[in-house]
Amino acid sequence: MDRLLAGVLRPGTRINETDLAEEFGVSRTPLREALFLLAAEGLIESRPRRGFYVSELDPDTARDLYMTLGGLEALALDESRPPDEEQVAALRAIDQERARRPEDHDPAEAVDLDIEWHQTLVSGCSNMELLALIEQCRQRVYRYEYAYVADFGRMGSKGLEQHALMASALERGDPAEAARLVRAHWEYGARSRVRWLSSEGIIEGESRERPQRQGEAT
Repeated sequence: MDRLLAGVLRPGTRINETDLAEEFGVSRTPLREALFLLAAEGLIESRPRRGFYVSELDPDTARDLYMTLGGLEALALDESRPPDEEQVAALRAIDQERARRPEDHDPAEAVDLDIEWHQTLVSGCSNMELLALIEQCRQRVYRYEYAYVADFGRMGSKGLEQHALMASALERGDPAEAARLVRAHWEYGARSRVRWLSSEGIIEGESRERPQRQGEAT
């Protein structure tokens, strides 16, 4: 799964079951069961009589996933205990780490820090079923994030600005405002990723060649 999320396996790539079975030292039966689970999660697709392929990055799917994740995280904030100083401090510390100069860390590390930030954001929610749904949706969303930052070379500052507003809302004891902001945050991400995929992004599994520029981060 890590290879799928990080974009090591490109969209449209056929998955070689024999090679995977040999690499992981398992038989084909448990491997196929695992592949069908990944297919159910939308990360790969099963094509009759042709095998498994890495799912394409689709703008409509991206929009739906980002909007769904925003709604789920907002709901988790609504159901969270009041934030404490430790949680807010942790959010700010993660963003300080992510705000290092781009050359000091690779884009994938910035995405990993973004995942940690959002997990910390909803850590006060006691609804385990809701958190499980968030993580399932998050896995699919961040497949797009890894591809996006790899395509642009680095992440921008817009997401950090939005994070700071959410942290400040929590610090003021206003989870309703934080929930509104997290919805807007993922809506912004949806618009920028759809624009990327629709006009200048990954087409048939390949990135278009263009001058490197700063991305619009979530």
